[in-house]
Amino acid sequence: MALTEKDIFCKVLKSIRAPDGYTSNILKCVQIEKRTIGGLKSHDNHVLMQNLLPIAVRRALPKHVVDVLIELSTFFRKLCSNVNDKFELEKIQDRIALTLCHLERIFSPSFFDIMEHLPIHLAKEALIAGVVQYRWMYPIERFLMTLKKYMRNKAHPEGSIAKGYVLEECMTFCSRYLSDVESNVYKLPRNNDGNHNNDRLIGNGKRFHLNHVTWVQAHRYMLGNSDAVKSYRDLHMSQLRSDFPRTKRKEIEQLHHERFHEWFKEYIGNLRISSSESLPEDIITLSKGPSDWGMRHKACIVHGFRFRVKSYDATKKTQNNGVFCSAYTSCYASSKDKRPQIGAVQYYGVLTDIIKIHYSSNLQYILFKCDWINNEKGLKVDDFKFMLVNFNHVMYTGESILMNLTFFQLKQSKSGMLMNHLNQNGKWFLMASKRKQNGKAMMDVIRETVDFCAVHDPSLRNRGCSKPIVRWNSGVKLQLELTPDKKIDGPDRIVFKTQLRVLARNSYRFPLIYTSFCEIPQHLLDDLWYEIK
Repeated sequence: MALTEKDIFCKVLKSIRAPDGYTSNILKCVQIEKRTIGGLKSHDNHVLMQNLLPIAVRRALPKHVVDVLIELSTFFRKLCSNVNDKFELEKIQDRIALTLCHLERIFSPSFFDIMEHLPIHLAKEALIAGVVQYRWMYPIERFLMTLKKYMRNKAHPEGSIAKGYVLEECMTFCSRYLSDVESNVYKLPRNNDGNHNNDRLIGNGKRFHLNHVTWVQAHRYMLGNSDAVKSYRDLHMSQLRSDFPRTKRKEIEQLHHERFHEWFKEYIGNLRISSSESLPEDIITLSKGPSDWGMRHKACIVHGFRFRVKSYDATKKTQNNGVFCSAYTSCYASSKDKRPQIGAVQYYGVLTDIIKIHYSSNLQYILFKCDWINNEKGLKVDDFKFMLVNFNHVMYTGESILMNLTFFQLKQSKSGMLMNHLNQNGKWFLMASKRKQNGKAMMDVIRETVDFCAVHDPSLRNRGCSKPIVRWNSGVKLQLELTPDKKIDGPDRIVFKTQLRVLARNSYRFPLIYTSFCEIPQHLLDDLWYEIK
């Protein structure tokens, strides 16, 4: 690297504000004046190799060098993942040889020794022995460091270590009988949220009055995402389609979102008067709406992730206000589109508020308010496949209540992705995901809807997914053969493959949230097999 390139590399690392618990304070390890990096821990080196190195070199080195370093970082990131994927491991095993050849063309021969050629064997070892985290030496090295701390008498190191180990075991044994004393055995993780049903709010919070816009936004969100209210949402959509038979589906969904909370309150009130059957207490409470007073907090821990609002996070050394989620929603190609597709859409945003609303003493919810990036204007991908976002282009900035859909909630047993961003020319920021550090497997997407109007009614008669195929319902069986190597052959194999492609394109048959064929529920597979037969 030239001096200017070293300056850029060090400045990028110096400007990083990593999420809480992601790394140690790397800022102290970077010396811009001396253009050096030192004092990193083993875990910091892993984070630097797998995630931060591609970000730091992307603007400091030529493109052909950056491409090779990104391939190397991708290799170690996939190798050290929480779950082994046989297909991915075989893919990186074939690719790492070519990556090392490219490195040999860039770096001098003196750079390469046995350690630089070691990655050739790592993917095969992972295929044979399993996940890397169960086999590497870091836990053993940490335990050896603990044993070294027991040594007080350098003349007799073995006896000193043995005595210290026995004392530690005795203290651990006694601490198990002291329920009111916090010990290392029962010490909870830093970002522990209690259990799967409760989010952990940090601080006492501040009581505030919900204005009309905030009250309507929060109430609409809870009604639009509550499983207990689903049957009432379907009933309201059916009534709207009966009242407005010539109205477009998109406009029906907007009317449903705008009017449902008022209709739901009136409908439940009439049921309580006219019907002799008792309604669930939760339904009655939800129909009345939340209290006008709520609690505002600055930080919250959800599923092992620490979140802080943007205004409070600006004064911290770490960055915990970035939010990422994947929503299962309806997508329209244009304003005239009558056939929306349902699939997963990624949203990026910044956390601006954390509020707790009260429906009753037993029914309370924690909601996040975010500034969501406009996916049409505020997102782009650079030459190295990094996602860049522009916070000058956010959604839901209109005055209308209908347009201000800014609340969302992390559902139970779901994990959010915390984003770290680096400034680029003052407008565009680079987004990178944070992985959980507690060793538990993390879901990469939130398979839960966060929109308010995407409702799919299976009773609607729509054009079937197989209409473009002329021979689909001709009643003539396709002539197919199965070769010994389990491949489809025969005179009608092209028609059969075309029909399968049409089925696969149908989002109701194969929703976009499923990344593998094995994850598709059995009832969808049964419907698919019925059409194939």
